[in-house]
Amino acid sequence: MIQPPSTPSKQIKRRYDLQDSPTKPKSKRKKECHIHKLPDELLDMVVLNLDRRTLLRFGRVCRNFQNIILPHVYKRPSINSLEFLPPFHSVVLEYQLQCESLDIDVMLEDQRDLDMVAGLLNSQRNLKHLSISINKTNLNTPNDLFKSISDSNKLVSLSVFYEEDEGHNLLSRLIDNLPPSIKLLSLLSGWYSVWNSLLETQIEHLRFRIWNEEDNPIRPYHLQRFNSLINANDKVSKIEIETINQYLCGFYQRGDKIN
Repeated sequence: MIQPPSTPSKQIKRRYDLQDSPTKPKSKRKKECHIHKLPDELLDMVVLNLDRRTLLRFGRVCRNFQNIILPHVYKRPSINSLEFLPPFHSVVLEYQLQCESLDIDVMLEDQRDLDMVAGLLNSQRNLKHLSISINKTNLNTPNDLFKSISDSNKLVSLSVFYEEDEGHNLLSRLIDNLPPSIKLLSLLSGWYSVWNSLLETQIEHLRFRIWNEEDNPIRPYHLQRFNSLINANDKVSKIEIETINQYLCGFYQRGDKIN
């Protein structure tokens, strides 16, 4: 007799599958939690408020498992805060969130935050869009994070805020080593420090945000500099410039002029 398919309620009750390897001693068995379905109540246990796009935090389920793997794909999660809980019983916690687009709205400053995001990017399979902001200090370095971005070979668009001191070239090296899949690069700061890299970039679409400060006002002739960029680099087909002054915002597409 053919058994009827499982009802949705029964499927939801099968929230996780705990597996132990019988070939290892009991004290050294590696526990792994494969979460196949993510009902809201379980999701809140693992990652608090992630479904509302406000907070990424290790939840209490991490106490019981060494690895937590979430295969569910979110289209566009936004991480506004990073909070770390200490490992339980010296167990290394590994969190893997699979997504196509990731907005990290919090300003990354602490080195452990940078390293955590680098590890998050390394675990991705189909990441296409990334937005990230870094506050440069003498106590942090984004080397590993920038390498993780360079290794994201399916990345289509990247938005980055990073201001580095004169004489440093980490942002330039990132632009020089971006994956060829990148079609759109948004620089929210520091475009002037990577000008030589922009002259040789292979990216088709560039977007810049220029801060219009009182002690360093933006003049209309500054926008003309981007005309020379698009004329010097035939790979660039579109440039967008955003400033606080709406009259100084510009849009350039090959064959047109800055407005």
